[in-house]
Amino acid sequence: MKPLNALLAFAIFILPLVPARAGSDHGNPGDITVQEFSVTAADIYIRLKLLPASELAGIDMNRLYGAINNVILMSRDTLVDEFRGNEVPALNSPEKNTILINRRMWAPLRATEETVARYTLVLHEFLFFVGIDDKEFHRSNSLIAMIRPQDFKFNAGRIWNPINPVNKISTDLVYNPGNCSLKGFAFDTQAQEEDKEEATAGDCGEAYRSVKVRKASFQAPPSSGYKGLFHRFDISVADGTGKELGQAIIEPEWARCLLPEEGGCAVSGKFFVGGVEFKLWFTR
Repeated sequence: MKPLNALLAFAIFILPLVPARAGSDHGNPGDITVQEFSVTAADIYIRLKLLPASELAGIDMNRLYGAINNVILMSRDTLVDEFRGNEVPALNSPEKNTILINRRMWAPLRATEETVARYTLVLHEFLFFVGIDDKEFHRSNSLIAMIRPQDFKFNAGRIWNPINPVNKISTDLVYNPGNCSLKGFAFDTQAQEEDKEEATAGDCGEAYRSVKVRKASFQAPPSSGYKGLFHRFDISVADGTGKELGQAIIEPEWARCLLPEEGGCAVSGKFFVGGVEFKLWFTR
């Protein structure tokens, strides 16, 4: 998959193109059931991080984050536990790094009155990937009760503009002689197109860089299960002679930073273009 990914993960296209990592499409690109399961998992992670550390005893949140972003999700029309012979809503397999989802049983969980059951099921499946045996739903039930998802309903059918908000790109130089700096970028999430340019200041010498960022908007395709626009950022870096040192097209992860949260939400990890380190943020 892709963090928290994820759902539709943070995509980086750096020239030349590199292949996407395993699981980046959650196993079924365009599968709405998979996308809903993934977005629910991302929401759970964000809300668990807001709980006191004492309530998360025994849960490695880094492992949970990794599982949500890397476990391969796939859906089936129906799903039967081959050992017990009964139909089940989902089956996890840490050994295979997969979660299978029963589309027939997932459909009624979309109802508003089933929000708690839906969130509990998703957390239950992922807990096995962090070494917690949640066979009786004891841990998932108690944690979901604390984050109260019934109060924060995510609706993939709502029109989001954009689906992947970013209003800040922070920058740093890979090589810095000590008296050289590069400002970051600020963006308006409601603007469909923006062009920004910054250059290093100070005594930079060979570390001089000029950076251009162009933001563009695109309509989410019907197959994605979302309504609204998403943004992409075209970043290019040049040296003091104007020679282009690198280019990247960045599509921030969908649904990563939509939900109520204080402070800043990191949309990406670090990535590097032309000797400049970038990181994407949505700050509130």
